[in-house]
Amino acid sequence: MRGALSLVSGTGRSLSSVYFLTLRLLLQHRYLSLMLAVILAGYGAVYFWDIKQELIPQEDRGVIYVMATGPDGASLNYSDRQAAKIEQILYPYQQAGIIKDIYTTVGRFDKNRSFTIATLKHWDERTITQQQIEEEINPKLVEIPGSLVTIRRGNSLGIRGAGSGVNVALTGNNYPAG
Repeated sequence: MRGALSLVSGTGRSLSSVYFLTLRLLLQHRYLSLMLAVILAGYGAVYFWDIKQELIPQEDRGVIYVMATGPDGASLNYSDRQAAKIEQILYPYQQAGIIKDIYTTVGRFDKNRSFTIATLKHWDERTITQQQIEEEINPKLVEIPGSLVTIRRGNSLGIRGAGSGVNVALTGNNYPAG
C-alpha cells in the first residue's frame, strides 16, 4: 500500500512541477501565449462545425415513414390521390426488391392527412441504406403539389416529436425532505 501511495504522490509532484514550469514560461512570453491561444481557439472554431452534433446517430431501422398533410378542408378523395402520388414514388424501390411492403392510411386523424409506411428488406438483402433511399425520394416527395410531405424517422430512444428532448429520472430509496 505504501508503495502505491508513494507512486501516486511522486506522479503528482512530477505533474505539478511540469505545470508550474509551463505556467512560468507562458507568463514570461505573454504575447506569444496570447497568439497561441488565439490560434488554438481558431482551430477549435473551424473544426467545431465538422463534428457531428447529434444525440442519437442515424440508424437504418428498415422502415420509411412518410407523412402528408393537405390543405385545410381537403376531402378524403383529395388526400387519397396525394397518397397515391407518394406510393408511385416508392413503387420503383418495391419493384427492385428493396421495399417489401407499402401501407398507407388516409384520414386517420384528419381527413387531409395520410401516412405511408414502407418496410424495407433486411439489411443483408439490399445494397442501399434507408438514409440513401430517403435522400433519393425526398426531392420527389417535396415536389408533390398541394401537400406538405415529410419523411419521419424513428429512433432507438423512442423520442417522439421534434425538440421534445430526453427526460432522465434518477430514482432511489433515499429522498431528501423538501
